[in-house]
Amino acid sequence: MENLPTDQANRALQIISRFSTYINKQNSFSVIVELMAMMAKELVDGDRSTIWLYDSYKDEFWTRLSDGIEKARIQAKNGTVGEAVRQRKPIIVNDPYSFANFNPEIDNRTGYKTKCIITCPVFNGENNLIAVFQVINKHERSMSQKFNQSDLDLLQIAASLGGKILLGENFQEENQYNKEAQELAFGKQKTAVRNQLEDDLDFNIKILYKPADVLTGDIYSLYKKENGDVLAFVVDAMGHGIMPALTSYSIASRVRQYISKTNSLEELAQILNEGFKNILIEEEQVSCFFFWFNKEFSKVSYFGAGMYPPFIKTAKEIFSIKSNNFPFMNFTPKIKISSLDLEDFQSLFIYSDGLVEDENHGIDKNSVTKMFQQEFYEKVTDRISKNSMEDDTTLLLLEKRSLSN
Repeated sequence: MENLPTDQANRALQIISRFSTYINKQNSFSVIVELMAMMAKELVDGDRSTIWLYDSYKDEFWTRLSDGIEKARIQAKNGTVGEAVRQRKPIIVNDPYSFANFNPEIDNRTGYKTKCIITCPVFNGENNLIAVFQVINKHERSMSQKFNQSDLDLLQIAASLGGKILLGENFQEENQYNKEAQELAFGKQKTAVRNQLEDDLDFNIKILYKPADVLTGDIYSLYKKENGDVLAFVVDAMGHGIMPALTSYSIASRVRQYISKTNSLEELAQILNEGFKNILIEEEQVSCFFFWFNKEFSKVSYFGAGMYPPFIKTAKEIFSIKSNNFPFMNFTPKIKISSLDLEDFQSLFIYSDGLVEDENHGIDKNSVTKMFQQEFYEKVTDRISKNSMEDDTTLLLLEKRSLSN
């Protein structure tokens, strides 16, 4: 800190000492990362901070904490993070909207205005990238609304200390344990998925089920009743991580428990509506679409909540099925159900919002009907399968078998 003024150096030492005490008392991976991000933010008098952890397997960054913004993943080459990595040194961007690689998508989504950014990559002893520390905007109380060299020096100190913690044996072991635990949890989550049409000679089923991270807030199932009726649904629980994964698992498990005991979508909807009061916590939301076809596929009952419109294709036209309910919450009074008469049903396509909201690998929402075309479907799903997605992505395509032959 020899280059810093005495008062600034003393303040920095006090902040580092205070946060080091907090960090040394913690064993939680997420809490330690949060504290390190808070330390970096306070050192440079910033407004928001993020520690992007590098996933070398996927060549991308992910953040457990994004200081007011939900969990996210970004490509390693993108934005100011990617620029700092390319230069292999800290950078300051005091006019991000004039910076060629700046991505304003999060600003547009949240309404938060990025005015300046300071970014510092962290490397291990073998000079391999492990993380990037980033602080956005000076705090309103700050005399300057731009980052300077002193801020960069301070962030480098925070990143150096944070790097030592990130490379610590206990920290690495816990990180690996958390990853393995989530993978086991995802395996458990998938046990709630059912596809009773998988070997049905009358239908061809195409499924893509891709979490944005390890766990997913999406879930789907296909059931065939003894009388030949078919139920198909996709659920998208709000958020990322453990909570939405538990929510989607609970809803799918409730369907599995009661599907054999119900004879209509109305009966199932009543059971689900009662379950939402117990499953969902305050302000938690669930989006979904449920379709119940009679055995002839001449009529379908459905309800949707907060999802992009699925499509039903018949020999004569393609129906865009719009949501007839608001996203479900624990106080939803009653689920509204609609019905549609069908003539010569051919296909059903349901999808969660990851398909159209991902800037890098999604498709234009006006092109979704092209997913009925085999070549287009395979092209899109191949691209999604090979790349990370910004959000959980589920695609369910149900076709009459004769169409795919």
